Amino acid sequence: MKKMLALLLALCVMMSMVACSSNNTDNGSQSSSANQSSESSKTDASGSTGDVYSVKMVMPYILTAPGEAAVQQTEDTFNDYLKNTLGITDMRLELSVVTWADEQTQTPMDLAAKTSYDIVSASFVLSNYVENGYLLPLDDYLDNELKDAVERVEDFMICAKLRGHYYALPSWSGQVIDWKFIYNKEMVDGVVDMEGVDTIDEVLAKVEELKEIYPDEHFLAYPNQLPAIYGMEDHTNLIGSYTATVGESTTIVNYFETEAFKKGCEKAFEVKNKGLCDPEGVTNTFGHDALVYSGSAKGVLMGHSLTNDSVEEMFTNNCEYGATFDSVTFGTSDMVNARFMYGIAYTSENPTMAARMLNLIWTDEFLFNTLGFGTEGIDYVWNEDHTMLLYPEGLGQMTVPYNCIYALAGLGDQRMLWYATGGTSPVDMEYIEKLNEEAWFPPTYGFTPDNANVATQIAAVSNVYNQYYDVLTYGEVDPAEYLPIFLQELKTAGIDDIIAEYQSQLDEWLAENK
Repeated sequence: MKKMLALLLALCVMMSMVACSSNNTDNGSQSSSANQSSESSKTDASGSTGDVYSVKMVMPYILTAPGEAAVQQTEDTFNDYLKNTLGITDMRLELSVVTWADEQTQTPMDLAAKTSYDIVSASFVLSNYVENGYLLPLDDYLDNELKDAVERVEDFMICAKLRGHYYALPSWSGQVIDWKFIYNKEMVDGVVDMEGVDTIDEVLAKVEELKEIYPDEHFLAYPNQLPAIYGMEDHTNLIGSYTATVGESTTIVNYFETEAFKKGCEKAFEVKNKGLCDPEGVTNTFGHDALVYSGSAKGVLMGHSLTNDSVEEMFTNNCEYGATFDSVTFGTSDMVNARFMYGIAYTSENPTMAARMLNLIWTDEFLFNTLGFGTEGIDYVWNEDHTMLLYPEGLGQMTVPYNCIYALAGLGDQRMLWYATGGTSPVDMEYIEKLNEEAWFPPTYGFTPDNANVATQIAAVSNVYNQYYDVLTYGEVDPAEYLPIFLQELKTAGIDDIIAEYQSQLDEWLAENK
């Protein structure tokens, strides 16, 4: 859960943070013959409440989900605008907010049991959901009900294409991050010169200097992002969870055999042995940011789609022991496939209405932000010139009845996001767009592997991965000894079969998407 929280916060373009410590994407796959209707068209049913169709949407939230009364209030606000401002009287939203953990476990079970949903998150599970028939193809709606939304996220649409069909609508968000070393300003200024530091090796050298000066402190939380950071050097690009391409090559290889992964594990082991990072390591249940906010760690490596000024302000505001923070940027990631997306469930009784609702959420500023911020006067207020959201007096992000801002990472067009106190500023949004526009695109951008033919091997490889990945990337074990064992067990589990299957799919995909 710690890794998933870190990954979600990583891609949020609000005031969230990236730890890139998780590859939780389509890790496994279970064949099912129960839901083969996803490849066929469906006939829309009549409205579920008289002539008004209730579009049932399940929205996952990363922290504690708000209570039923708060969700109902938000739903009422949403529907009132839908009816009285937009004049839409033939449909309404029926919203369910669930925790990310429940969405990952309960929602698939509900879909397998044919629970009537209309809109569901397909984030990180697109391949699994398509394989099990949980999503309807959106092809017929792209130029019609979803036309406006598609125009907004056009560059990301290819990431939702599988088996020749589009199965989901990606969000427009900050897919590119720049990596920062964020540190306690008072302890570093005038002690170690951070001027001109712009590579990860230079950062780690400065962390060693700080360790000599402050032997009882550590200026790194965890080292498990190092494989991803070194992957920036030669454009190591993950395909699924266990394979990759490197640079301009379109040859798929075992990710754990790449130079970036090997170097990352070696450096993580070195960092851990020198006492530069959290001593509990993989057994610690707190995330990167929590260690820094509490003062347990005085610095951290994290990726953000925000400016340095905003990140420094965010860490300073959230710090629990009164420190201020500074930061240096040492690298920018490549463009990665959009992973946050929503689709139409195969159980929808009226997919056309569901498509219309998706289009509105992706294009209407008020509806989009209402799903994140709730109701004016209850969950937020505007400042005097109506340029920034504030929390009502005496309340904050964690105490207002409804606050689902992190859910907005998976929805709509982030460029519509309202500026909230402590959140993404207009300057940050410009920075996010700049990162997206200037990013290096791998030649495999948009390719999503289908696991159907290698489901058994995926499950076996996943078991091996779970045994070795964390201990290697957290620096808990010597990679000189354990990496060869890991690689051999991956081969025994069938990773070469996965590579061959993915390569065949990629070759076909490249021919179709020149």
